[in-house]
Amino acid sequence: MAQFENFAYYYDRLNENYDADMRVNRLIGLLSGCEEVVDLCCGTGDVAIGLAKFGFQMTGVDISPDMLNVAIGKAKKAAAKVQFVCCDARNLLLPHQVDAIYSLTDGMNYMLGLEELEKAFTSIHNALKRGGQFIFDISTMYKYMNVLSSNAFTFDLEDVFLSWQNDYNRNTKICTMDLVGFVKEAGKPFYRRFDEQHKQYSFTEEEIRGLLQKVGFDIKNVYSDYTTTAVKQNDERILFVTQKR
Repeated sequence: MAQFENFAYYYDRLNENYDADMRVNRLIGLLSGCEEVVDLCCGTGDVAIGLAKFGFQMTGVDISPDMLNVAIGKAKKAAAKVQFVCCDARNLLLPHQVDAIYSLTDGMNYMLGLEELEKAFTSIHNALKRGGQFIFDISTMYKYMNVLSSNAFTFDLEDVFLSWQNDYNRNTKICTMDLVGFVKEAGKPFYRRFDEQHKQYSFTEEEIRGLLQKVGFDIKNVYSDYTTTAVKQNDERILFVTQKR
């Protein structure tokens, strides 16, 4: 089953602690002077919708039609003007170059290895105007080794139960996430089961710096999570702010 084929429709409820407003506010400062902005791996669209309300000309891009289906519905409800496009980050095709592209919440970790990440970086580089900004986060190796590892997590709502089993392979640097969900069908006396498998890759900061330089990005700053402080050894997420040469 494709990633997010079922999970997309329960993603927001199961990630109720996701702070979209904080991410929007952080990006507003970083995107000063930008007009046309792309949210790459936009998921259910909260950040793109939030930025659109501040006047940015937003395009949301995701490989999952189901995540985009949710995002489109949310944008309509919020009366937010966002164009949504179904596209692979490794082959990003836009009608013209834009001022900025950002990718948050592990979008780049779904690139399974340096070759795939280089394809994504190259595709993003080609889609940006000269001097355009590329901002993205990654989950760190520390997170995969110490937080996800081989741990299991459960989410139990009134009508949805989800089991999330992680398996991080230190040799391949790939974390396999097996999701098993049970959804209460309206008006029926039983639950429907769905299964999905997600895979993410753990890059080192040094690997990413090398690829960015190779592809043609200058690194302006690297931050601890969405703060303005320097990276720490036990950070679970770091944020890169770069510019196309």
